[in-house]
Amino acid sequence: MRSLSIEAAISYRVFDLSPCSPSTSTLLQYLGLSQSEAEKQLSTRPFLDRFGDHRAPAAAHVSAPRYCPQCIADDTDQHGEPFWHTVHQIPNVFVCPIHATVLLDGCHSCGMKFGVRTSRLIAPLHKFCECGADLRLVGKEMRRRSDKLYQLAVFSQFAISDGDQTGDMSQMATYLLSKTNDVRGLHALLQSTWGSKPGIRIAWNFRTSLHQLRAWEVSAALVALNISYDEATEGIAKIESKNSFGESPHRLYEKLSSVDHAKKILEEYIEKYPHKHPCQCRRAYEFIRIHDYEWIENLPGKKHKRKLTSIKEDRESILGYLKKSGGYSISGFPAYIRARIRDEKWLDSVYTRKARKPSMRVDLEQRVAIIEKAMIEMMQSPPQ
Repeated sequence: MRSLSIEAAISYRVFDLSPCSPSTSTLLQYLGLSQSEAEKQLSTRPFLDRFGDHRAPAAAHVSAPRYCPQCIADDTDQHGEPFWHTVHQIPNVFVCPIHATVLLDGCHSCGMKFGVRTSRLIAPLHKFCECGADLRLVGKEMRRRSDKLYQLAVFSQFAISDGDQTGDMSQMATYLLSKTNDVRGLHALLQSTWGSKPGIRIAWNFRTSLHQLRAWEVSAALVALNISYDEATEGIAKIESKNSFGESPHRLYEKLSSVDHAKKILEEYIEKYPHKHPCQCRRAYEFIRIHDYEWIENLPGKKHKRKLTSIKEDRESILGYLKKSGGYSISGFPAYIRARIRDEKWLDSVYTRKARKPSMRVDLEQRVAIIEKAMIEMMQSPPQ
């Protein structure tokens, strides 16, 4: 680390490598990993992506990393040393999905917290604490397989392992509403199931937009409904096949060939969901805003005061959002929807440039040279 000129403090969230500091980028180059590969293999990002949640975890969820004593024993036997498990770091996961043991974040003997509680590099996990206590010999607190905390951990394990599948938060919210009838019912379900569980944090409430749901809150709601991961995946897929807004943007705008067609879709949506604002039927709504803004303004019962942004403003919003989100899909973003309707060539060029962006790799000779230099410095330095 010293040979790479990496300082002790590196500013990024625990187990969330986006955005990446220059020092972290140097470390990834040394390991031969690109940013996207590191996020997929070494962070909780695949779990967030599975639910279409592209925001960074809140700081309250990323204090000290957690570990399972039985995993330390198993990893030492199989690999020679223990390591942090990303599934154990998912917010609201407090039980190991493999062993059903309650996760710990410190030494059972001296109480020292492992890893760090600030924005520094995470310390490696060892089988012995600095005080000499063997972390494998902790009296393990077990959870029953029927316990909701254990079921939530198993659900989260399936989700993070299925990270190649990218979800859509709108579809997740629609599926949850189909099971709980309305937002108040969803809020009541979350509070009745998890409100008394220590450590569990559910920030969403019925006064907040469903799009503000976080990935760990969606998984908590599905577990509260006694829905397995496979059942949820199958149910959400059915909603996507029936809902035109779950289709790819290219296919959708081939279907919205006229303003009249878009109006028909929006009218059907308003009739089916009278309590919702028409703007939630995003693509048809934006299509009409672009081509017949007066018709939108005259819709009864709803306020439509948002000014239609220019193409230039939408481009700036898209570029800014892509930079902020680390380049993840923003197909539900209103500016993206409008660009797909009226600025498709520019939007395709942005994604083409992003796809052609070279990965952060270094050649083998450079990596060998770095390793040799580090070994020489280590041998020359006085023992500590």
